[in-house]
Amino acid sequence: MAALALARNPKTNVLQLALECGFQTHSAFSKAFRKQFGVSPSDFRANPDVAQKGVDQDRPFLVSAPAGKMIAPVDIVTLKPFHFQFRKSSGTLGGQFFRKNDGDVGQQFALLRAVETPPNLYVMSCFPNAPQALNDDTVPVWFGGAFSARTENDWSKDWHMFAGGTWAVFQHWGNYSFLYQTWNQIYRNWVPQTDFLLRDDIPFEAYLGPSGGADKAGPLTQIYIPVKKA
Repeated sequence: MAALALARNPKTNVLQLALECGFQTHSAFSKAFRKQFGVSPSDFRANPDVAQKGVDQDRPFLVSAPAGKMIAPVDIVTLKPFHFQFRKSSGTLGGQFFRKNDGDVGQQFALLRAVETPPNLYVMSCFPNAPQALNDDTVPVWFGGAFSARTENDWSKDWHMFAGGTWAVFQHWGNYSFLYQTWNQIYRNWVPQTDFLLRDDIPFEAYLGPSGGADKAGPLTQIYIPVKKA
């Protein structure tokens, strides 16, 4: 987002841009920008061609170099088809879903768990499209519950059928505010290096509640990425 803004408008104020992109200081932004592109924001603003760029011609400023520590799935699983009852939301703020709207999403999940036949698989969210920026007002997110068999209740009339298939499962321990960082690691350093290919289905995250182990902090979220053998 910052690179595009600087490339399109050479008069962009770097400090103001840093704040808009979620950085608290000019120095933190400059350090992260130099690490990503090999040049300072000011040098990039003057001449974007000097930066290290990615190979995706549609998104040249998305550099997909792997992170220093390789993230790995905890499991590769095959799921049977299941039914997903959901409500709709949209928008990210600072890379996070449910920040811009639906502040009571936890209460909405609680209402779903309290119906006569609650979800017997997961309480989850899924993402039909990927955010195009840290602050994306229109990107959709569906949240609700996964059922092995469809049921009827008044929580929502919207359902989606997930086909059976193979999924790579990743774990995120702790604060939901940092889930986007785990997603970034998956798509930036695992997907380009894995022997699997992405399958045409919707990725989702399942919320499994507080951890039970002393070595883990906070709740556990499992991220499911649809994959197939190359």
